[in-house]
Amino acid sequence: MLIELREVLKDEINIVKSLLNLLEEQHSYLVNQEVFNLEGIIPKIQEASKSLAFIENKRRKLVNNESMSQVVDKLKNEEIETLYKEVLGLLNEAEVQKYSNELLIKHSLSYTNSMLNMLKPRKEVNTYNGYGKLKK
Repeated sequence: MLIELREVLKDEINIVKSLLNLLEEQHSYLVNQEVFNLEGIIPKIQEASKSLAFIENKRRKLVNNESMSQVVDKLKNEEIETLYKEVLGLLNEAEVQKYSNELLIKHSLSYTNSMLNMLKPRKEVNTYNGYGKLKK
């Protein structure tokens, strides 16, 4: 089990690294407003996410759905502990990058909606009520 767990953790590290690279690439496309490249990277991110879910399922089956921190404590293997910490660090980095990308997307969408609202004409005419206030 120890050898299999080590291999699964190494695979997980490689997948998370590739996902992190894709998220950084997506960030670059967002910042540089490269819409067509941005559209092309989405399937790659989805595929990496599927691979990560698959390897995570494999790891859970290997440790009988036990929490990984408990498994690391039981095994008392330095290599497994190091690999596990590396996975956690990479996952944290990926989460931060994902959050950053989401903020950029939301900001961009908000800006676009504001511009569209400024450009499109209003359907109703502004009128005032008896108190000098605009009717809505």
